[in-house]
Amino acid sequence: METTYTDSAILDKFYNISGTGVLQGSKYFGILNSLTPFSTFTVNVMEDGIYEFFMIKKEAFKAVIKESVLRYLEVKHCDYEDVRNSFRNLKINLVADSTIPMHDLNARDHEQTVVTFDCEVIAVEKEKTYVKKCVAQCPLCFMDQTMLCTFERDIKSLVCNNIKCKRHIMDVKKEGLVTDNIQYIYLQQILSDAKNSTPITFRAVVIDDMSGTIYVGQKKRITGMYKSVIDKKKLENVNDILIEIMSEQDLEKKNDACLTDEELEKLKNDSKDKDFTYKLTTSFAPLIMGYEDIKFSILLMLAGGYSKVKRNDINLLLVGDPSLAKSELLKECSKVSSKSMYTSGRGASAAGLTIGIVKMENGTQVAQAGVLPLCNEGHACIDEFDKMSTDDRSAMHEGMEQQTVSIAKAGFRMTLPAKTSILAAANPKYGKYDIDSSLIDNINIPVPLVSRFDMIWLIRDSVNVKEDHEKATFILDTFTGDDQSNKVYLPRDQLTSYLNHVRTLKPTITAEAKLKMTEIYQSMRSLSSKNDSLAVGIRQLEALARLATAHAKLLFKKEVDISDITAVEGLMKRMFTSLGVQTDKEFNQAGLMVGAKENKEQLANRVWGECADDEKHVSHHKFIEKLSATDKFTENDAEKLFGNWEKNNYISMAGGGKWKKT
Repeated sequence: METTYTDSAILDKFYNISGTGVLQGSKYFGILNSLTPFSTFTVNVMEDGIYEFFMIKKEAFKAVIKESVLRYLEVKHCDYEDVRNSFRNLKINLVADSTIPMHDLNARDHEQTVVTFDCEVIAVEKEKTYVKKCVAQCPLCFMDQTMLCTFERDIKSLVCNNIKCKRHIMDVKKEGLVTDNIQYIYLQQILSDAKNSTPITFRAVVIDDMSGTIYVGQKKRITGMYKSVIDKKKLENVNDILIEIMSEQDLEKKNDACLTDEELEKLKNDSKDKDFTYKLTTSFAPLIMGYEDIKFSILLMLAGGYSKVKRNDINLLLVGDPSLAKSELLKECSKVSSKSMYTSGRGASAAGLTIGIVKMENGTQVAQAGVLPLCNEGHACIDEFDKMSTDDRSAMHEGMEQQTVSIAKAGFRMTLPAKTSILAAANPKYGKYDIDSSLIDNINIPVPLVSRFDMIWLIRDSVNVKEDHEKATFILDTFTGDDQSNKVYLPRDQLTSYLNHVRTLKPTITAEAKLKMTEIYQSMRSLSSKNDSLAVGIRQLEALARLATAHAKLLFKKEVDISDITAVEGLMKRMFTSLGVQTDKEFNQAGLMVGAKENKEQLANRVWGECADDEKHVSHHKFIEKLSATDKFTENDAEKLFGNWEKNNYISMAGGGKWKKT
């Protein structure tokens, strides 16, 4: 005969005035004495002496445990009313013996057992109610019976306990109904645990006080009952899996890959060397030749900035001709980052990137988290960024600047955190980048979205005999087994561990560094006021601060000093040079050619194109004459520009008294 226990009997088992109760054993005694009103009391339900009672009374087990704890605290503090009031928010957390990876959960080993696993919440249904307790009347004997129900028990199937009535179905009275909340959610394997396979997804249910407390995008440690959902009416051979959640806790921010003390100490010592950043750069994407500045910028993005009130995430945009390894850089970034997703803008929608309303197989609508909230505190790598529709791109504005994504649709109203760094890649509209057109004209991305990127790198497919020979040799070596990844300073796993560590650092900005950044910003603004096409504002200053802070973090610094500002300044100068923007020694040129009005540089390039012959060669005299005829150039200005172009190797002699662009 199956053993049954009343609530009182179970309470006596867990709490005994003589001090022999389960919770007063050596394991829990110290925890009980250290509890505070907002503490979480954790109980392992799989322990001997506990599991038996849990299986019998699992619906009310948390309430039983909490009552036992409160009884102990009442005696300890000798103040019954105050304890009940002070510890009303005490949280009871139930766990199993150990955490099981989601891909190891199966019906053969875990059916009707308690399991604990880590997961991400990817979708939630609307909250509903279920009948928890009701009064039913038999239509034959007219006897009233109080019936306890569960979310799985249909009140339409309640039967009379009177044997004479032959278990006749009872009528439920409206009076005496006790209801509570219920909510179905969808759990997915954590991204970092499923990099090389399709993530596992489970449907789960939360009831009573936990309903409405779990949101999409959260990382949770779930303890619940693993069970197959068998429909007694259909009795199908194939059934769904349902996790009945008993307790949940926010998963602490943890880095799966961590450095050992010896590795950390070595890296700190190596960071003092001048070539340390170069070693880091060559360790990232070793199978891609060159792109040192771009690789280092990605490392800065992976390290992240630090501010108590401002956005910390760094956004990067790679623009360039096809077949220049932009996609490979994005994929490598997604592999190095502990929390990341790679997607393509061609197939990504606004719902897939932010929050979407999805209709499930059973017809229920759920709110499903997209890439940005799922990569919260991580990185999103979006390829083909220029192929996204206008509506899809506009959905990213909020996520990139405010670091949240919101939805108000189909009865769902929610705002989710999206502290996500974005690494995007875009191709020119017409297949090849046109240097005579602005950046915006080339990539067809609106100005408000471009301005949210901290750095924009242009990669051009230019013919260079020496570089082409080196690239060909490098690529062919990989086909013959010469693996470059074995020659790097830090292997990928160790690089990931290093970046996980530096992301936790919180360097402060020195007064000297603040003054230097202020000077750079003022210089940028000064030039911007003279040139309508330069968009220089607070975002550029914040980007400079984020990048400098990330540089300090890479070197294990506690403070951001002048050297960090100088390093980032040089990097940004080279970035603007790649975009065709001229910079001087003071770096007083910043901003992108994103304005509607044509700037002097654009005007000069356009006039050059108008003066070019069939071979794209230009007469010096004709160019100066036509350029000085515009309202933005005098003859002296035109000659000065021509001289700067020649000095910077932007143009060269083509023969016959004519010039060509290099």
